[in-house]
Amino acid sequence: MNNKSYVMWNNKGGVGKSTITFHVASVYAENNPDRDVVVIDMCPQANVSMMLMGGGRKAEEKLQDLITKDTPQTIVGYITDTITRTDTTDLTKYITNLSENNNNLPNNIHLLSGDGNLELIAPLLSERADATPLSAVDQPWVEIHSIIKHLTNKMIGDKPCTYFIDTNPSFSVYTQIAILSGEHLLVPINADDSSIFAITGLFNLIWGTEKTHPVYGNYTFSSKVDNFGIKRPKIALLLGNRFTQKKGAAHAFKALSNEATKKCMMNMSVTRIDLLIALLR
Repeated sequence: MNNKSYVMWNNKGGVGKSTITFHVASVYAENNPDRDVVVIDMCPQANVSMMLMGGGRKAEEKLQDLITKDTPQTIVGYITDTITRTDTTDLTKYITNLSENNNNLPNNIHLLSGDGNLELIAPLLSERADATPLSAVDQPWVEIHSIIKHLTNKMIGDKPCTYFIDTNPSFSVYTQIAILSGEHLLVPINADDSSIFAITGLFNLIWGTEKTHPVYGNYTFSSKVDNFGIKRPKIALLLGNRFTQKKGAAHAFKALSNEATKKCMMNMSVTRIDLLIALLR
């Protein structure tokens, strides 16, 4: 069996990315004991990390302990060591087994914790990515944007891994790194017009606009991904979140899910996608 990777992202805030990641990863780990499950928290707020570690003061103290180690046992520690060419072979230096902190979770679920310092190192990541190549084979932009992608190819034991990558709603450099790390893209949406409008923004950011802007078009994320031949994640699910508080789908859900599907298909005119609307109660 091979590793799998899923990234949870929507450029609209408040759609439940971290909460859904928490639920999906936890249930997936319970239902797949033959796999290791690793949640990578690429959001500086570290909300999914806090939830997975049990929440409350205890989880907050554990998070601070991970962040303040000489080598942070967090996403920042792993990224920093990778950039500085420090040996990252031993993933246990960075990844936490969650059952040691939360006995409600199975022993096959792990966490690469979020870290508020991810926001602080963002300028460094951008500077390194945009550095002038030193040779024809030097690709600093690809190197920086592939850090977590390379991680998702690794195992932490003798079992294949499934990675779930949580993100924040921005499109900062670390969000771009997260998006390119997943094979599959999970897109949470709410039953409101702004969620529908956000789908167009999502496609424009990841796949680019229909017409390339004459001034900044060559500098966009999508243009660089195309130029370097990097593989984008495929949309796997539109996750309808908070559509109803009662059993069964609300009328708003049905209308919005149909509209969201149409919006996706309209935007994704050059690549075929297999789209499923998942109803989350």
